[in-house]
Amino acid sequence: MSFIEWIYFFLIYNGLIFAGSQKLFRLAGVPGWHAIIPFYNIIKHLDIIQRPRWWIMLVFIPVINLLMIPVVWVEFIKRFNHNSKIDRILVILTLGFYFFYISYASSKTKLVEEISGIGNKKFGVTTVVSDFNNDGWPDAVIANLNGPLRAFINNGGERHWLKVAFNDDVKSIGALLTLTMSDGT
Repeated sequence: MSFIEWIYFFLIYNGLIFAGSQKLFRLAGVPGWHAIIPFYNIIKHLDIIQRPRWWIMLVFIPVINLLMIPVVWVEFIKRFNHNSKIDRILVILTLGFYFFYISYASSKTKLVEEISGIGNKKFGVTTVVSDFNNDGWPDAVIANLNGPLRAFINNGGERHWLKVAFNDDVKSIGALLTLTMSDGT
């Protein structure tokens, strides 16, 4: 193929990926038109899957890109509740065109944060996971750069979480949190 044919191929493929992923971008809170801008759309994919932006360099290194692009695709569909083995295989075998199914046909497409109830758009910088209430289920506390400290208490497999809000000031740093359950424990 000539150079011009490669450019046409690249632009057509980029347009198809845009058509399949722009709805998912909007679901993730990113304007859909960001999916059409070459190279910038890769950065936005990395932002959505919460991976470092320097990974974009790996996407353009020959041979390594053959591993990185499918990794980004799989991580991207996992963010939208498509984490089964068949989902991962299909997104790779269809060269990313599985995004069309996820965007327009699947009824289970939702951000994982919406399903779990622990969405955190405040740029969490530290997460402490421990069994704070000694019930055998891991609980989480997330410290944020731009927002309040958030605590999530896991009541065991049913996706029940207790949200705890601290004052948004310096006095909250190092705050002691004592939880008492309804049964007194």
